[in-house]
Amino acid sequence: MCRMVGIIGQGAYPVGYELAEAPHSLLWLSGNGRQPYTGRRGPHPDGWGLAWREGGMRVEKGGKPAASDPRFSQRAREIETDLLLAHIRLASVKDTISDANSHPFQQGDLLLAHNGSIEIDGEHPVDSARLLAFLAGHWDRTVDGLVEVIRELRAFPHTSLSFLLSDGRDLYALRQVNPKPRYLEYYTLYRNGGPGRVVVASEPLDDGPWQPLENGTLLLARGAGEVEFRRVT
Repeated sequence: MCRMVGIIGQGAYPVGYELAEAPHSLLWLSGNGRQPYTGRRGPHPDGWGLAWREGGMRVEKGGKPAASDPRFSQRAREIETDLLLAHIRLASVKDTISDANSHPFQQGDLLLAHNGSIEIDGEHPVDSARLLAFLAGHWDRTVDGLVEVIRELRAFPHTSLSFLLSDGRDLYALRQVNPKPRYLEYYTLYRNGGPGRVVVASEPLDDGPWQPLENGTLLLARGAGEVEFRRVT
């Protein structure tokens, strides 16, 4: 379980506002994010990760709380990029907390930050990494193909498949939640952005015009600010 931020834009931008400076930045959410199934707020202390485009894709992760790890704050204020996946973790299984088990996970050309749980087979101790392995092995890298794979994944028991996904070019954001009210309340995604830039976040980062993604929606965002929506239900 987690809070996430994804950004894609036309040209590199500083991402310090979304990660560390906004009223409800990812750094703020690391100490005050909505808690699962309770309606309260509290920490998501079980690791953090950043994946950003700088030539190729770079990944840096830590198993400590983002709110108290100076590496997160330093990176948040240094990075300028046109593609970012950022994640803070609230681990379902506490003995999996580590640098390596923080999101985003990477396999080949794919990077995944996931918010939810899914019962899916695989060798990795974290279900989100097993989810990425399934995507990497079944997705033909087309939008229609991704929709079909998501529909296959809906057959596995899950609280939420919601993710931020990138192939190093585009940004995909999925909100697909088991429609129990307590799950729908927690596993949210919102989008915002101006000309040439799209921002997706688990919770609104400020008082701007954030628009919620409906359950069962896949958003595809490209660098020029183009946005496409697909239904996966």
